[in-house]
Amino acid sequence: MVSSELIDICHSFKTNIDSLTSASLLPLSIAYNTANKTDWIERFRRAMAQGSLKGTKEEQKIEIENRMEKLDHNDSFNWSLDVLDDLIEDTDTGIKRGIESLLNFSTVNIWTIFEVLSGDIWIVLVNARPKTLAKVAVEYKKENLMKSITNMMIESSFELSLKNRIGEIASSEYDFSSLNGIIKAFTIILQKDKLTIKSLLSQPELKKVQAIRNMVVHNGGLIDEAFCGMIDDESKLGQNIEITGAELTGYANTIFRICTDLILFIDNVIQQNTESKNT
Repeated sequence: MVSSELIDICHSFKTNIDSLTSASLLPLSIAYNTANKTDWIERFRRAMAQGSLKGTKEEQKIEIENRMEKLDHNDSFNWSLDVLDDLIEDTDTGIKRGIESLLNFSTVNIWTIFEVLSGDIWIVLVNARPKTLAKVAVEYKKENLMKSITNMMIESSFELSLKNRIGEIASSEYDFSSLNGIIKAFTIILQKDKLTIKSLLSQPELKKVQAIRNMVVHNGGLIDEAFCGMIDDESKLGQNIEITGAELTGYANTIFRICTDLILFIDNVIQQNTESKNT
């Protein structure tokens, strides 16, 4: 079980994953329900598509029933995929563009989940070790933080308590909006685990999802030189990004695994600190 300090973050992480999954699967859910509710019609259509019928009307009826019986009654999921494919290819209705946008922004949300999680974990970690990590975090940004803390104290008429707030206050001076910034924020306070942090977070999938996020949000999904530079590939320069369902699933699985590994690693750091206090 994770440390009590990380429980809320874990719950939030799970909720965000569930929400992203529900949104990403919305087109498939609609197609599935459509196919499932018209099961008999779909089965009849597929039976007729198997070939022409011969014999009397009664014999043809029996043949159709036999064909329908052989079809898998629980195959609505595959039928829904066919329905979804038809919808995507129907460019006249604009559905294709809508689904492409959904996949693009789902990828943006994958990065956002990682970005927010990283910042929240960093804050918890700093608060959990006020005499060591908090000291390092504040010392590294001492000049700016002293100004911020002074202003906050004045605004609160010097009634502000800094207990369990150092992480939140210090985080405002660190960059959690970029992968390099996140790596730097963690390595500054975890010098002994610097190589582990870099190994965990310096993964190509994270870099690519960040590049997609920047390109979708700042450039409307048009692949530019900045994006090509981040992923070291100029083959699609000037084209619109097209993310498939399989690619989105791959990004999600990889990034969420990294998030889980980060949670477990930071939990271990916190647990070690707790044990040292009790010895």
